[in-house]
Amino acid sequence: MKGEIAVKNYGRNRTETLSLRLTAEEKKLLKALAEKRNMSMTDYILLSALHYSAGEHYSHALKTLSQIRTELLELQKSNPGDAVCDALEKQMQLYDAALAAIRCT
Repeated sequence: MKGEIAVKNYGRNRTETLSLRLTAEEKKLLKALAEKRNMSMTDYILLSALHYSAGEHYSHALKTLSQIRTELLELQKSNPGDAVCDALEKQMQLYDAALAAIRCT
């Protein structure tokens, strides 16, 4: 995930704690995901939550892209030309790229 180094090496003094209840399966999954990224569970959970919250800032852009897609689909119905199809394909690629960047996948 992007930003892993920033979380690990930020050099801040962590003085607060947070308790969390979860199932044994959820804990195993979190541990495996953290290990896959060579992170502690704390850093993985913190980074995941911060990236999820950051994604909320992009909701307006994603809604706009979705509206544009709807408009392009309507245009495609009335004018099935190559230009509209090309624009629709480019918009879908942009939407997918934006969503992937927000989710850090």
